[in-house]
Amino acid sequence: MEQKEIEELKENLKSLFQNVDSVPLAEQLCQNVLQKSPNDFRNEMLEELLQEAGSSLEYGVYVSDYATQNYDAIGGAWFYLGNYSDNEEFMSHVNLYLQMLDALYPIEGATREEIVLCRCDGEDDILPLFMGRYSIKDEFFEYLELVSNFKADRKRALLAYMKHIDCGYNIYNMRKLFSNFEESYEGKYGDDDDNSKMRYACYRVESTMELPEYIERYFDYKKFANDLFITDYCCHDGHIFRVL
Repeated sequence: MEQKEIEELKENLKSLFQNVDSVPLAEQLCQNVLQKSPNDFRNEMLEELLQEAGSSLEYGVYVSDYATQNYDAIGGAWFYLGNYSDNEEFMSHVNLYLQMLDALYPIEGATREEIVLCRCDGEDDILPLFMGRYSIKDEFFEYLELVSNFKADRKRALLAYMKHIDCGYNIYNMRKLFSNFEESYEGKYGDDDDNSKMRYACYRVESTMELPEYIERYFDYKKFANDLFITDYCCHDGHIFRVL
């Protein structure tokens, strides 16, 4: 694209952001305006516009619909769930987006109605636990509220707990899940499970036993660690959890 064309396109997109009441909705429509553009250029443009508008880029879900897919029409966009307070607000924007697509890019003999969640994006990999083919579980937005003050390491610990220990059992009861996590989590003791188990075993010996030095050198830390992690504790991604 020529530089003049790029500048004109930027002005048109900025105008779209100013004239559409919802920043997220303007962002989705911009994605469709840029649909035929090269990926690198499209991503750079969208990121610039979103940063100017103060929009979140967290927890992306790519939303399309059956009519767009069946007729190979213009449509489909990333929605960033960090911009929404609950599922109702998210779905209302999706429906409004589909209505505006029908107005801007009509499909003869079809209406964009049935949505499809095609894929998700997120460095912490939490979304697949809450995402179905057609909807996001309401509990995801409760999860966002509960982790709002969590640091990155604690979020990763919670993800390990949800994937490997809770295994979806309390996915519909976020407060109970969080309470169990807080009670179970002992901390992170290394980057791999073997080192973490050994370091945790050493910590337990040092904090709960007073071994004389001449006895400590005969103590089998490895066997003690193995015994600890048979039934009472487990380790995932370096995070130690007590079995409740």
